[in-house]
Amino acid sequence: MPSGLTAWGDYGHGGVPLLRHKSYALQNNAKINDNQDFCTAKEGDCVFVIGEIGLARTGLFTLEKTINQHEVHEIIKQYPVACNAHLNPIPLVAEGLFLSRFAILHPIFLMDISDGLMRDLPRLLARQGILTEKDTPLGAQLHITEKDLHREVLDYAKTMAQNPINFAYSGGEDYGLLGICSKETWEHLQEAWKEKSQFSRLWKIGEVCQKNITLNNIITKENGFDHFQK
Repeated sequence: MPSGLTAWGDYGHGGVPLLRHKSYALQNNAKINDNQDFCTAKEGDCVFVIGEIGLARTGLFTLEKTINQHEVHEIIKQYPVACNAHLNPIPLVAEGLFLSRFAILHPIFLMDISDGLMRDLPRLLARQGILTEKDTPLGAQLHITEKDLHREVLDYAKTMAQNPINFAYSGGEDYGLLGICSKETWEHLQEAWKEKSQFSRLWKIGEVCQKNITLNNIITKENGFDHFQK
């Protein structure tokens, strides 16, 4: 039997819903209705991340290699941030609420990064329900360097002789946020973010294009973490 989902309460914090596949352009806190025009992602839009990628995967993999409590303590000392990201993840609620209010005037597509960029970015780009026969499924050109990754991710991946960028790209459970917005909105968002020193890191990872998803000029396949994989 399929599971059900029930929501209790009102959407009343002053923002608008942040959706994966359509984004409302609202003026003066106008109410959303079924006839509201919506914007869609397009070629040249910015793809961005809030938070870090690869940390939770690093924490999981390092802890899985331990065989006793002493080794657990030693790994936590060696990879404190990564282990904490895995054991005590923190949802970016404040950031999401801020973006919800910001999106009143600056439309944003947004979703959580629960299964890793490799699996979740295609979902964000899919635009289910609003593609027409004339539309082409979107892709993205991603540009991620080692400088974009946390030191503990780099250390672990290199210790295991793995490419740290690919390792981080395919990891899950980072509790980050993944978004798409226009170049104009990106400029406004960066300015607004500067005033929020308590927020997690905001960084651009690439641009929307018309075909395929590439990571540093190499086409990627949707894989990554899967909660239901046997």
